Amino acid sequence: VNIIAHSRGGLEARYMISKLGMAGSVASLTTVSTPHRGSVMADIVMEKVKDQEAASAVIDLYSKIIGDKNPDSLKAGFQLTRGYMESFNQAVPDMAGVYYQSYGSVISSGYPNPVWASLYGIMKKSDGENDGLVSETSCRWGNFRGLVTCNGKPLVTHADIIGMNFITGEDCFDAAAFYVQVVAELKGMGY
Repeated sequence: VNIIAHSRGGLEARYMISKLGMAGSVASLTTVSTPHRGSVMADIVMEKVKDQEAASAVIDLYSKIIGDKNPDSLKAGFQLTRGYMESFNQAVPDMAGVYYQSYGSVISSGYPNPVWASLYGIMKKSDGENDGLVSETSCRWGNFRGLVTCNGKPLVTHADIIGMNFITGEDCFDAAAFYVQVVAELKGMGY
């Protein structure tokens, strides 16, 4: 199979391939906006939020509303820190015979949604260009295929890249067309 995975799903797919004996069943893994080197935002939340349980409950409720049946944002937050991901990357090597590629996206301080523009600004200070949650450098894994844009503009957030523009209000990016293109390119490469 060819796996296309977004965000933490890319990390879970890497673990499955490497640690659960699935390498022989996977032809390729395409990760999209996956924090392979962790997220500064996770570091900030885990270090600075005083009442992590309350914050986690709010995030878990929101996650349930958008479809996650059993969220555990506190555990996920810890596992997305840069320190945790450094250990993860050492313990979870890429497997021979599996093609790894990645995509990312970035926004800017001028992004029309003020919440996402603020997230971008917070991350930009310490981790450079980002999509509001994952930096451009952290999303790179395997063959980095590039940053996804909308008509050449940095208007694709961490949510927009999977078609969740109802969260951001920006509908410039066509996520379905992007994934059709990814699949077509994989097919063209023989996967």
